[in-house]
Amino acid sequence: MPLINLADVSLSKLRGYHDFVSSLSKYGLLVCSRVKRLLKAFQPVLADQSHRLFFSLDCHETWTTISGYELYETWLKNSKDLSQDTAHAQGLVDGATAHDIKQFRDIITTPEYAKKDYFSTDNFHNWIRPVAFEAWMLWFREAVREGPRTSSRMSSYTASSISRPSSRMSETADLSSDERNPRYPPSSRATSSAHSAHSIASSSEVIIISDSDDEEDEKRQELVTSHAVKREPKERDEIGTRAIKRSRSISPEIQFLSNSSMGIRKIPKKTGKGKSRVLDVSPEGSGPFKLTSKLTVDSMTTITSLPSTWTVPRDNSATLVDLSAWDNFPRRPNGDKYSIDALIRAEDQDSWGGSVGRSAREVHVFGFDEDDPTESVHCRRAYLHCNGVDICEHFDQEILEGCKRYEPDPDEMRELWYRELDANSREALEEVNIVSRFYTEIQKLKCKVSCTGHPMMRKLASGRSKVGKDHFIGCSGWKYTERDKHRYLPIPSNIDEDILTKVMANDGVLPSNVTSNLNPACVLAVHPRAALKACRK
Repeated sequence: MPLINLADVSLSKLRGYHDFVSSLSKYGLLVCSRVKRLLKAFQPVLADQSHRLFFSLDCHETWTTISGYELYETWLKNSKDLSQDTAHAQGLVDGATAHDIKQFRDIITTPEYAKKDYFSTDNFHNWIRPVAFEAWMLWFREAVREGPRTSSRMSSYTASSISRPSSRMSETADLSSDERNPRYPPSSRATSSAHSAHSIASSSEVIIISDSDDEEDEKRQELVTSHAVKREPKERDEIGTRAIKRSRSISPEIQFLSNSSMGIRKIPKKTGKGKSRVLDVSPEGSGPFKLTSKLTVDSMTTITSLPSTWTVPRDNSATLVDLSAWDNFPRRPNGDKYSIDALIRAEDQDSWGGSVGRSAREVHVFGFDEDDPTESVHCRRAYLHCNGVDICEHFDQEILEGCKRYEPDPDEMRELWYRELDANSREALEEVNIVSRFYTEIQKLKCKVSCTGHPMMRKLASGRSKVGKDHFIGCSGWKYTERDKHRYLPIPSNIDEDILTKVMANDGVLPSNVTSNLNPACVLAVHPRAALKACRK
């Protein structure tokens, strides 16, 4: 989803975010039914000007957050599917941990307000709206309930676009090295899937993923995926959308299996956002485990579900993804089956690039037969690398300097969002910056006929416009016979004509006597899957 600019959000929607759960009518505010439905983000008392903490729409940038507004928009789209019984929402609040309360608070409001006594964990019953907290538990905090989850924009929007080191964007690894401990660059993932002459009813597919960092060259991760399907997958009633919906195929939790012959121990499920996906553990039994003729790992862990974000282990370990218990497998939008490596990548929220198939060569992988560890499976490799994040050409490189991520870090993501929110608010408040953006729009205007003219300010023949402006933007090549074919743009009410006149006369350059609080650098950084082609000027 494109990054939200809160400066462009209408006041009615900001007021809706302001009161996420109930209308403000009991405080004497008269609002239409549409606004009443939107007013749902905080306790109504925060809209009361007599309250010691008052959230004013005049300075919404001090208390609004992008992540909180995104949660509100997600709730609007999915609230009709929720139960009207508020007892469930209240029960979630009553059973919340201090960690949950703090996470929720950091999502819906800014640090300036989060540290106020009113928003303390001791006072949480007074400021938490149960329905808003329920929405956060459903669509923002992972692994909070059993069973399928409702698909929403939040699941993709909260993906950690900086969950791995920014330096790990384009390098690859080669598992064919003859060294006992080959060195892998930090961005590499090597993936392999099994070839089989049999039908899918008896096939096995394997994926091997290698990852490490520059400082610990000899440490690496191997992800080995066994896909033993016992029968043909059933046709789905509906073909999934571009992203695989967990509610149809993916278990909401990772279950770890015990495998004594391979030295794998049962790992208890951990609570908290992303904790159930942590694979950096020390299994029982003695290693090493031989995976290929040239690759051996010290430990191995088995999981039976596909995580949405993979952590990067800091030891020489492997993960076996066993999907043999799955009855139905998701399919592509056109109905075709996923290969095992494509299935893992489709479920993964991170963005990966690289080579798969025969171009990456083939390999024999051991460790799937408990009775005979020397038995191997014929597989194909897939070398993948992290695509990092997409940034503006004017991005402040110091923000990501030295950035290394071994597991998702919501705090770092939130800090990046705050930077953009602050930058947008700062630019939106100054007349010079508004004129600068309007000048950019002027330069994009094109005439409908072949014309060598250029944009210029022209005097209105009928006096002032309805918004009090004396000029409009026209074309220097205007002709009466082509009066409807040339560029035309009225000047908005928030544009200072004097400043615009000077900027137009100076080819877009601000006069030396005009100062502005322009941002020295851009802070836009988005997930590669957002498909944003250019930063908004």
